[in-house]
Amino acid sequence: MEGIVLGGKKGVFIHLSGAANIFSTLLHHGTASTKTWSDIHDLPQIQNFDETHIHHTTEQLLFHAQETHGIKSAIVAPAGIFGVGEGIKKLSFGIPPLLEAFKKRGKMFAVNEGLNTMAASHVKDVADVLVMFVEEALEAESKKITWGGDAFYYVESGGYVFADLAAAVGKLMVEKGLIGSEEVERISPEEVLEMHFAAALMWGSNMDVKADRLKGLGWEPKQKDVFEYLEEMLPRGA
Repeated sequence: MEGIVLGGKKGVFIHLSGAANIFSTLLHHGTASTKTWSDIHDLPQIQNFDETHIHHTTEQLLFHAQETHGIKSAIVAPAGIFGVGEGIKKLSFGIPPLLEAFKKRGKMFAVNEGLNTMAASHVKDVADVLVMFVEEALEAESKKITWGGDAFYYVESGGYVFADLAAAVGKLMVEKGLIGSEEVERISPEEVLEMHFAAALMWGSNMDVKADRLKGLGWEPKQKDVFEYLEEMLPRGA
């Protein structure tokens, strides 16, 4: 980014962020979502998130560079990534560790009531979006994408309520003989933190976003929803 600001050859800066930017330190774990964040209607608020929000530092640097230097740039922020990738790292940081935790515990769990909503995006849909941005960046004039100050794009292909995901995984794991019960146990944020340092945040918070800006360009996800891909993300040996 600094090289683009200093001049020389024209460049484009595409930053891969994440929809976890709506998480903050003020959390109500396992409660239902009260707001769906739009990358169009809520953009002014997103651009002014404070330091309690994940991705704050890097996003603020880019927002500042866009405003001050007018660089050709965009922020792409996928919701929770699922599916099996084709690169070196096959699985994401989101659902696969959760499935491992379910298997290790021997039953499903949800933080408090598990009513939190998690938007999701298949890894191949995210890849398609990034390819689209690169192809547009190589054009002399962009045909679709708006770059610069308002160029913040969520990527999502629907989502799920956490307790519903846990119930679906429980049924699948019982069928596979991985666990003996489909019961979904309600546990506290303190208990879930014993499993993973970021568990309460990842599995108990709301990530309720809409890719309004991308869909306004005519983009639609090609992959199915997360429930169709649970089996391929089961722990190894399943």
